[in-house]
Amino acid sequence: YSDGSIYEGEWRAGNSHGSGDLTFPDGSMYTGNWYKGKYHGVGAYTSRSGAKYDGEWSAGKYHGIGSFIWPDGS
Repeated sequence: YSDGSIYEGEWRAGNSHGSGDLTFPDGSMYTGNWYKGKYHGVGAYTSRSGAKYDGEWSAGKYHGIGSFIWPDGS
């Protein structure tokens, strides 16, 4: 992408769709399922600080069951 992000995975109709990984220039990353270019289904997001959400997503937002782990492990 023009901002330096890198997507590796499945595509459909010009959008990330299916399973894929997105790495941002700051080192944060999303790995999981996509639907029409948005995080959707089950996936994990890790921020550059090390905070991590692993669980369900809908239309690019946390939604459903998941866990959030802060950089200190709590």
